[in-house]
Amino acid sequence: MAENKSGYSALAQTLSWKDGVLTLLDQTLLPVEVKFEKQESVEQVWDSIKKLKVRGAPAIGIAGAYGLLYGVKDKTDLPKEEFLKALRKSAEYLDTSRPTAVNLSWALKRMVAFAESLDSSDSREIYKALEEEAVRIHNEDRQICRNIGLSGKELIKDGMGVLTHCNAGSLATSELGTATAPMYLAHEDGVKFRVYADETRPLLQGARLTSWELQQSGVDVTLITDNMAAFMMSKGF
Repeated sequence: MAENKSGYSALAQTLSWKDGVLTLLDQTLLPVEVKFEKQESVEQVWDSIKKLKVRGAPAIGIAGAYGLLYGVKDKTDLPKEEFLKALRKSAEYLDTSRPTAVNLSWALKRMVAFAESLDSSDSREIYKALEEEAVRIHNEDRQICRNIGLSGKELIKDGMGVLTHCNAGSLATSELGTATAPMYLAHEDGVKFRVYADETRPLLQGARLTSWELQQSGVDVTLITDNMAAFMMSKGF
């Protein structure tokens, strides 16, 4: 199981995998309602990606890897070649949910290539190995986010203002986010700074998501309109 190892207990997990079940945080309801939705089929995962219930390139890729398991979990009695055929079909199907999402296509291709590389002819063993690979993808993203945070936190100093656009935070990834990881780790170290979050029209990812998740973790954040970004930068806030 991929577990949340962040130091922030307030960080909502965008997605989790436990006992063969994928659970997603429905981001279309934020910030008004925090609702976690258990996925029950590859079709439901497709729909969740399509409707932006899960969004952000890394998170979509991870969800796709786990979603692929739903497509073949009832195919483990099939011979290897039939199992792999079903796997490829499910991967092609999931990829249509967000054709422009690079991480989704990458994760699905990685899962299929991994299965094809296995020597085992037992479909049950292949499925188990695929589950381990999906968890590996999840954990790798977690480490990538933390590495970004460790590298970037030194750039954030006391009294500094940080401007964000859209949402590249914990909601878009496995844990700390990419753009926000340095902010979380700097905050954890006691650095006093303020984040200015663009609202990000038209879907308002900055207003609905970035501001919300930073507030949940106690990071000082001020929401601004997109039109204010240049003014804020000119003032050096």
